[in-house]
Amino acid sequence: MPTRIERLKKKQSPITRPTLQDLLSATPSEIFDRGRSQCRPLRAQYAIGSKEGWQRSRAKFPTYYNEQRVYSTCTDGKRYSYIRFFGAPDIKTPVWVWCSCPYFKYYLEVALSYRNGTDIKTSGGPSGRTPVRNAPPNVRNPNQLLYLCKHLVVAAEIGLRQTVDHASKRYEKEYGSGSGKKGAQVLAHATPQTPWVPDSWDL
Repeated sequence: MPTRIERLKKKQSPITRPTLQDLLSATPSEIFDRGRSQCRPLRAQYAIGSKEGWQRSRAKFPTYYNEQRVYSTCTDGKRYSYIRFFGAPDIKTPVWVWCSCPYFKYYLEVALSYRNGTDIKTSGGPSGRTPVRNAPPNVRNPNQLLYLCKHLVVAAEIGLRQTVDHASKRYEKEYGSGSGKKGAQVLAHATPQTPWVPDSWDL
């Protein structure tokens, strides 16, 4: 009989990463309303990076991404949100998402991890005991639906305003010339963006 870890790996590995369009289409309308009425972005950054690193010696064809980082304030506090576009910043591009809010942790994190749409970064457990990985949302999201929290909706709107695939340009610079030079040691380079006030939600 397969172990729980073997069943989890079997469930994760053959499934493709969701696109931003998949997540936005499944997001309930009330979450868009909450993002519009309750959240205001304070700071946004645009970054590029690679899961394996840009060094030629570590990976010949690294998995590079364009990342949108948004720091927002809402009625429930200040939150950090991340969206990684594995390709050009576009609604049809596969994405990885994460948010520091409790809603994401208890409703979406585990479900998205099954589709490689996030990583389980949070842990829980009684005080004084060994921390455990976040458990499946059997009560709050029993069907394990994949969608976005209100903070990620704000981050998605900002991320789609970036139309240049900077990660692809960096990849071409490192590997396209065939010169054999070593890749840069920096994994990501961030450039600040102008703070944005939510006034349009045409996603």
